[in-house]
Amino acid sequence: MIAPRASIRIQPLGRVRPRVLAALRRRLARVYRMPVEVAPRRQYLRGLGYSPRRDQYRADILLDHLSAQVPPDGTCLLGVTEEDIYVPHYNFLFGLAYVGDRCAVFSLYRLDDDFPEDADPRQGPAGWRLIDRAVKIAVHELGHAFGLGHCRDGRCVMHYADNVDAVDRESGRHCEKCRPRLASAVAPRE
Repeated sequence: MIAPRASIRIQPLGRVRPRVLAALRRRLARVYRMPVEVAPRRQYLRGLGYSPRRDQYRADILLDHLSAQVPPDGTCLLGVTEEDIYVPHYNFLFGLAYVGDRCAVFSLYRLDDDFPEDADPRQGPAGWRLIDRAVKIAVHELGHAFGLGHCRDGRCVMHYADNVDAVDRESGRHCEKCRPRLASAVAPRE
């Protein structure tokens, strides 16, 4: 039996700017060469891993909740939020995924340089910067979800980044070593 072709479902967690979602859908489809859809947003965030003391959400709790909803049809689920996320022992995270789990979550919160609500990426660098960073983090976390680990190549999108300057330096592409590993991970199985 051949497994169904992989696809990506972007799951907005709370309010997420439509222009960012549209850009993610287009660019992730181009990078991963598979269908990408945006699901209706979910409003359930407040009760799910929220720490009032930190005013942040536990990324691992969000991810565990999403992981339980991954369909068996080859779909990879990508949660995206504009809220700040963290895990214990870290001040914040850009995103989180368990390697090979077909599920990831990431946040726009720390990627945003005061991105105006109505910013159009066609009208200057502020709009492009947020979208470029969001795509890089989404591609990185989806790489984990599809089975890739971190890469030592500083230009590879799978390189570990703990600040926006490091994200900006990444190429947004998988390197020569990661590209074939990814192709193998997303190929239909017999």
